[in-house]
Amino acid sequence: MLRLSYVVGQCFMASLVSYVCYISVRLLGRPVSFGPLWAGLIVMLGVINFFQPLFVKNQMGWVAEILKLVALIVAMIAIYSLDIAIAFSVAAIGYFILLAPTFITDATSLSWDAPTAAHTTVMSELKNLSETVDKLKNNMNDAPHLKAFLTKLTELAQQGDAKAEYNLGMMFEKNIALADIPPEKYTEQAFLWLTKAAVQGLPEAQIALGNLSLNGEGVPMDPGQAAAYFRQAEEKGNMDAEAMLGWLYAHGLGVDWDGTEAQRRYHKAIDGGSALGLWGLGDLYVTGNGVERNRDLGVSLFSQAADKKCIPAIARLALLRLAAMDRLSGSDPTLTLLHNASKEGDVYSQFLYIQIRAERIDGGLFPSTALWWGDRLKIAARADHSDAQWYWALVQENGWNGPANPTEAWSWLTRCAYKGYANGLETQADYLAYGLAGTRDLAKAVATYQTAARFSAKAAAKLVYRFLNGSGVARNKERSNYYLGQLRLWASHGNVDADYELGDIYRNGLVIPQNYAQAMLWYQKAADNGVGPAYYRLAEMSENGEGTPKDARNAYRYYRRAATLVYLPAFYKLAVMLQDGIGTPKDLRESREWFNRIERGAKRGNVAHLVSLAQCYEHGQFVARNDPKAAALYQEAAKRDDGIAEQALAKMLIDGRGVLKDSLAAYCWLDHAAQFGNGSAKHQRDALAKSWPSATRLRAQKQSSVFSPH
Repeated sequence: MLRLSYVVGQCFMASLVSYVCYISVRLLGRPVSFGPLWAGLIVMLGVINFFQPLFVKNQMGWVAEILKLVALIVAMIAIYSLDIAIAFSVAAIGYFILLAPTFITDATSLSWDAPTAAHTTVMSELKNLSETVDKLKNNMNDAPHLKAFLTKLTELAQQGDAKAEYNLGMMFEKNIALADIPPEKYTEQAFLWLTKAAVQGLPEAQIALGNLSLNGEGVPMDPGQAAAYFRQAEEKGNMDAEAMLGWLYAHGLGVDWDGTEAQRRYHKAIDGGSALGLWGLGDLYVTGNGVERNRDLGVSLFSQAADKKCIPAIARLALLRLAAMDRLSGSDPTLTLLHNASKEGDVYSQFLYIQIRAERIDGGLFPSTALWWGDRLKIAARADHSDAQWYWALVQENGWNGPANPTEAWSWLTRCAYKGYANGLETQADYLAYGLAGTRDLAKAVATYQTAARFSAKAAAKLVYRFLNGSGVARNKERSNYYLGQLRLWASHGNVDADYELGDIYRNGLVIPQNYAQAMLWYQKAADNGVGPAYYRLAEMSENGEGTPKDARNAYRYYRRAATLVYLPAFYKLAVMLQDGIGTPKDLRESREWFNRIERGAKRGNVAHLVSLAQCYEHGQFVARNDPKAAALYQEAAKRDDGIAEQALAKMLIDGRGVLKDSLAAYCWLDHAAQFGNGSAKHQRDALAKSWPSATRLRAQKQSSVFSPH
């Protein structure tokens, strides 16, 4: 099925070709009109482009390009009555100026000398060839060349050449293998060839295997096994392995946390020229993990590592720059950083790039690049990369690559959770707790949270509330306090998710006494490291005067940063503040742009955008007020576990606006939101219960105990 963005692009290209040809003929002194040529080329080139995939599949893409040139010549003769020589000349101008760049790409010839192959088998050559194929948009005119290259590389690997084994494995690991092997087999093949090279003592292969084990790519997540692989490479003097061991000590993965040992290993790696050492030390300073927090020094270290082409450093640098940015434009250098990291296979960068493009945060008119990067991310997910599978699940859940599809998201969550991937387990537990996959199972959700909580601060935070409220498990204040202690420990070790969760705990006062000053401190730390929801919480506190004087300007600035980091509830806040001139001068045009983003997202089924659109209908902002429509949208979002929607729906049920008045149902929605750490919902629930006689309170509590959002 052809995507709309592709069709629009081809029509635009045909229009440009028509115009160039039209101008050329006019310069020859012929009194011609533009319309007939434009219409004719739209049809002719459209037919050729429709069949182009068939030519490409049979490695005959050049036939399609010849047909395009012929179509131009025929159009010149038929519509403008030119003789064939002039028609050919004009058509050639149009073709080579506008069509050739998509076809004629510099595919650098790769030489191969078997005796020295171990020294010439370098990833840069393979990447260049892969990028050439990408530029050709799958027009595989270089397929024979590529197959010959792969054949020779495979032959060397099968003969036991360790370097060839390593590079063949890395081709599969980086998803740039174009052999007749489906993506589902890439990681399996990567593990096979990397293991062969590692057995021969190649340090690079040992590091690659360590990363596979650390990230759960094709194998169960096993930080202990990763540490063993890194040590093998470190014993051979490999400085990147030294840096990766430092990372394990810095985060307590596979080894006991030891900040001093992490610093020692990072400095040793840096002295040995490792960019990963700079990246790791930068992470310590940015997060304050075992050292005094120094964001500027951390950013400087990331920049030095990025200059050495360290992909994790490039990705982190892009995120930190986004976190300090109030407005993002399509030409901003930060997007270039993000694009470069995405191109090198960093799946988080691809995920963030998809969100920015899909929501048009950078002001782009067409989200087609979100679809393209979505395809790349999906290939990595199919190749059994756990982090890619999780990010792809979130893309499906939020509708950033088509309509929102929770069922598809669940299938990908299951795949990465099966390997023990903590983020996947935590999100899978959410689905089980809220029934997003069809069946609600609180007991299984709690068990899954507990498994994830070994590595996930988000899961630990969920368990703080679960054990405190007895949701899906017997009430146990001691266990709740245990997981609170885990959060504090992780926060002291620089875990930004733990920073954010502690901010919530201090702000809502459900677990420990409310402390706005501490809440703002932890939120700010998380926000500085690119956690969009933390900026949103800081904005709310500035807007409401929680622990700080009310400051609409500060609130607006924080909402903008949250939106730049693609935290979707901030879109509604910005639309309203820009419309009413709150904390910023009025700007009706930009206000409408933020509303348009909300409306587009709601059509895709995105939960946050559904809530924002419901708020617009409830308050008559950008659309005519419509309480029944607002209530229906709130209910749709509340069924998919949105706390804001649950509260708003409860208020409408209490007031009888847009729905029949039903205070008991309102109590159930508020109680459900409160059980998952929503402090505001808890206060509303308690206030509602106080207004009732004891018999009604008991009835409400009983009804809530068996309540299901679905």
